[in-house]
Amino acid sequence: MPYIDAPIATYTGYLSAGGMGGVTGAKKPFAPERLKALYANHAAYLATFSAATDRLLSGRWISAQYAAAMKVAAAK
Repeated sequence: MPYIDAPIATYTGYLSAGGMGGVTGAKKPFAPERLKALYANHAAYLATFSAATDRLLSGRWISAQYAAAMKVAAAK
């Protein structure tokens, strides 16, 4: 998963009452220092994110349209 292979935040989640219909979660962005420790620059982050996205696409887990949208979002 690109969001796990190239994290920019800590993600938490849990099931509340009602099973999968009750999934709740939160995202806490990393501090700038942590991002710099993980990725030399934005291009390095995008390379890692794109490679993970391409693996999902080649495994047919996501569509080409969704992969492209994920990469556009990551570039922002």
